[in-house]
Amino acid sequence: MFTDRSKNWGSYIIPAILFPLLSLLTIFKTIDTDLWFHMKAGEVITETGRFIYKDIFSYTAAGRDWLYHEWLFGVLSYKVYATLGVNGLILGKASILTLAFVLLYRDMRLRGVNPYLASFILTIAVLAARFRFTERPHIFKFLFVAAFIYILDLYRLKRKNRLWILPFIQLIWTNMHGSFILGPAIISIYLLHEFLSGKKREIKGLSTITLLSYIATLINPYGLKLILFSLGFREKAVLATIMEWAPTQLKDLYGAFGLLFVAGIASFVPKYKKLEIADLALFVLFSYLSIKAIRFTALFSLAASPILAGNLQYLFAKAKPVRKWTVGVFSLIVIAILFTFEVKRDSIRVFGLGQGEGFPQKAVKFIKQHPIKGNMYNPYRFGGYLIWGLYPERKVFIDGRAEVFDKEFQKAFINSFSLNKWFEAINRYDINYAVIGHSSVAMVLDPIGDWISIDPDWVLIYWDEVAKVYVRDLPRNQDVIKRYGHKVMVNPVEFNYNSLKKALNKGLGEELEVEFKRDIESDHENSKVLYWLGMLYNETGRREDAVKAWEESVRIIPDAGLYSSIGTVFAEKGVSTKAIEYYKKAIETDKRFAAAYYNLGNAYNATGNKREASAAYKKFLKYAGPEYADRIKELKKRLPEGGS
Repeated sequence: MFTDRSKNWGSYIIPAILFPLLSLLTIFKTIDTDLWFHMKAGEVITETGRFIYKDIFSYTAAGRDWLYHEWLFGVLSYKVYATLGVNGLILGKASILTLAFVLLYRDMRLRGVNPYLASFILTIAVLAARFRFTERPHIFKFLFVAAFIYILDLYRLKRKNRLWILPFIQLIWTNMHGSFILGPAIISIYLLHEFLSGKKREIKGLSTITLLSYIATLINPYGLKLILFSLGFREKAVLATIMEWAPTQLKDLYGAFGLLFVAGIASFVPKYKKLEIADLALFVLFSYLSIKAIRFTALFSLAASPILAGNLQYLFAKAKPVRKWTVGVFSLIVIAILFTFEVKRDSIRVFGLGQGEGFPQKAVKFIKQHPIKGNMYNPYRFGGYLIWGLYPERKVFIDGRAEVFDKEFQKAFINSFSLNKWFEAINRYDINYAVIGHSSVAMVLDPIGDWISIDPDWVLIYWDEVAKVYVRDLPRNQDVIKRYGHKVMVNPVEFNYNSLKKALNKGLGEELEVEFKRDIESDHENSKVLYWLGMLYNETGRREDAVKAWEESVRIIPDAGLYSSIGTVFAEKGVSTKAIEYYKKAIETDKRFAAAYYNLGNAYNATGNKREASAAYKKFLKYAGPEYADRIKELKKRLPEGGS
């Protein structure tokens, strides 16, 4: 089936197609908040010329020991960002990962794996690991593991000695990411393989490299402490609060990772008489890690892929030949299914360059412009970005550095909520204001933020599509409350059409308008507040003002429903040409928007264009749901042939 032939065009053409395609799977807008505290730490180290040994970014853990073992990544990412911006970080990440893919592919070829099979397995591995392809230090782990395995296999299988490179890689790895202890572990596995194989000459050379690699782990700013940290001598209860450190469960054995894991285990069965100790030990090591924590499933998928490919090549070499087109079609179907599945479940990663959504950059700008006293509360997710934007003037409540905060603190303030603990924290730390996320974009639970949103002792002073800023209703905050405080829209997430109607019925329309205009003054690009201002104008009969507000809103973020609303205002005024224009924009934004087709048909009817009206009505009938039953019935009677 996947039997290898002598050198042919596939050996050259396939990699030329494969690696650019795999590289595209690594390019998406940056979404990881921890990147930002790494860059700030890199900036501090660069500007002061000193390593960081104590926490300097939070007020809740100020002065506690911090082994910033990823300092080299911090400095490198800060330099790249300062020179090339966020796109430089994304493309740099893509380059590092693509190099790792190349090394894994070359390792498969070392093992005699056919280029078609190698491409097939590597693609599945990349799809399984894609959820970890963020701009964080661990991307170097993928590269370094691939480099170690390739160089050691080059020595084991071809007796080409490039082992001298490993201690240098180990030195960089030690100061780049906490997974550096895997380097000596991998070398030790190959040393054990040579020992059990009785190859004394090879043992001597490999022993020297093993020793040098272990020595390289000690060359870091924290010495032996860092090795103990990497081995796991830290609070396990702290890590248990972090989702990516949760153990892998049976429900996680699906998709690309599950396929690789099950196939990997099964692939050793036909080869039991010719088991390679190095392959088996590596597979067991990475399998153990992948079961221990879900974050390691990505490492398993990549690191185990050459082993799986080699085992399958051995199996296929003994199987009956199968037509190439059959294999090709099967492979494409499997990859297409896995691609669809993995991309769909990982929808937060949006292909492209630039900064992703979910960062409170506008809130940071607002806070910088308004000297609010006291300490700030923030949820776990926002911590990294707030460090980047506000340090050293302001420090955070909590962030993604799990090793800095004690276990009781993290238990109390990550994914759990205790009113007593919260009130204690307010008094102990003089918490005076809060930067919290909307539940729709927070990506992690923030029960404290939810409480603040409904607590009358807190006043909303700023909000945008991502974040909200609240201050405590205290005398020291009255100036900012007087200027920006909300009394009507106290929680933007809960505000809806019924809320608007209630406010108007209570005679609060003018006060609400003032609040909306203040919000626009703070953030001219807040599409949601422009939408609500338009709704307020529309409900109070100020249709022209409503259209202006809505036009500004859709300029920022196109919205089919809002385009349709603007069209309806023009239709009611008898300006059918403008109504048609906006109904068409609504349909361009959402081609299945049934109501827009119906309204478009009415607008065409008003101009006497029966042909276009009929076409629009037919589209309405195509997409309309049961909620439009009356309209559907009426149109089917009126249109020729029942609207078919």
